Amino acid sequence: MSDQELKHIVASLAISIKEVSVEHKKTEKLIKELSVSQKKTDEQIKELFASQKKTDEQIKELFASQKKTDEQIKELFASQKETDAQIKELSASQKKTESTLKGLGFNVGMAVEEYFYNSLDLTKKVANIQFDDCQKNLHGFNRELKLQDEFDITMANTTKGLLVECKHHVVKEDVVKLRESKVKNLKILYPDFKDLEMYLAVAGASFDLDAKQEAKQSGIIILKQDMSDQELKHIVASLAISIKEVSAQIKELSASQKKTDEQIKELFASQKKTDAQQKKTDAQQKKTDEQIKELSASQKKTDEQIKELSVEHKKTDEQIKELFASQKKTDEQIKELSVEHKKTESTLKGLGFNVGMAVEEYFYNSLDLTKKVANIQFDDCQKNLHGFNRELKLQDEFDITMANTTKGLLVECKHHVVKEDVVKLRESKVKNLKILYPDFKDLEMYLAVAGASFDSDAKQEAKQSGIIILKQVGDVMEEEVENLKTY
Repeated sequence: MSDQELKHIVASLAISIKEVSVEHKKTEKLIKELSVSQKKTDEQIKELFASQKKTDEQIKELFASQKKTDEQIKELFASQKETDAQIKELSASQKKTESTLKGLGFNVGMAVEEYFYNSLDLTKKVANIQFDDCQKNLHGFNRELKLQDEFDITMANTTKGLLVECKHHVVKEDVVKLRESKVKNLKILYPDFKDLEMYLAVAGASFDLDAKQEAKQSGIIILKQDMSDQELKHIVASLAISIKEVSAQIKELSASQKKTDEQIKELFASQKKTDAQQKKTDAQQKKTDEQIKELSASQKKTDEQIKELSVEHKKTDEQIKELFASQKKTDEQIKELSVEHKKTESTLKGLGFNVGMAVEEYFYNSLDLTKKVANIQFDDCQKNLHGFNRELKLQDEFDITMANTTKGLLVECKHHVVKEDVVKLRESKVKNLKILYPDFKDLEMYLAVAGASFDSDAKQEAKQSGIIILKQVGDVMEEEVENLKTY
């Protein structure tokens, strides 16, 4: 394998490794960015969980508050139930009292009716009208007319009749009712009274003033009870007081119930507010849950990307590993080739040395033959001078030197002359010659470069420096002299 091919392989491998390294670096950067993104996502999730925890605590507090409210409502309902029971008991008591009063009123009414019936039946005479009979509690009903009524006391003779309405206490409405409907209903329900001249009477233990006035204006007889109303009034008054007391208790309980209702209303309002707060909290929690869901999805996506990149990274690592293995193998090949190359170079170097020696020998023989260069005749010609100065630690060698009594020539021989050879000759070689070989110190020194081939810039440098150019052209030595200078 040639050096060029080997260099090409090495260059290709270097490019491949560089590309893979760039890709690897890019992948690592992307993984780093994703890790940062994931860290940020984790922090957001952490914040959301903290927010959710706070929300849960608020919900817990709201539930505790609601529980307390429920207990208060329960207590109030129990209190209300107790109040209702008390009201129920009082209502029952009131009802019983009213029933008693009603019964008493009925009994009083019956007593009044019985009193007037007995009085009228005894004489059968009212307003100087003599009646033949006296009846009480007539109950009439007409199915066809859907008419029903009752009549306390009736009296009659062959031409006249009397209808008496009995009340313990007579009011105006009793008089009006007697006049407007009672008498008419009697004639319908009891036709025997239809053709009689009907007289009307109201009987009672007491009368409203307007009731008496209405009766008088209507020509209705007023029958009054003159016996012990005081006892009945006393009973009625006592019962009225009892009713008043019960009513007061009911009123008090109603006020208490109203207060309880207001408390319940307030608690319901509080509960409604709590429900609204809970609703708001639920909405916030729902929003938080959605955010967590979105972030979890994002994190899942990030994890998948990291997973994919990790796979890609692993693949890249394997490629790099393979390339490094290949490079190692190549390095070994290069090492082997380098050894071979070194060996070749050594051979070439030896060959170069031999070529150089051959060139130097050629120019020495040519110069020694004529001892003339650039039309300057020299007396002697020497080759391979080696000089050393221990004090100055200076050492150098000089290919060919020529001299006469006033002039000297230093020739540097190379198989192929480059610019550096010219510069070195001009800058250091000639100086070192004068130091190491003092015989040349006071001579007018000329310089020359000799070679089988020249770089163009080497020739140009020599000409500009006034250095003689000696060339081997076949078996002939040629000279090129321009601007010859001494050193």
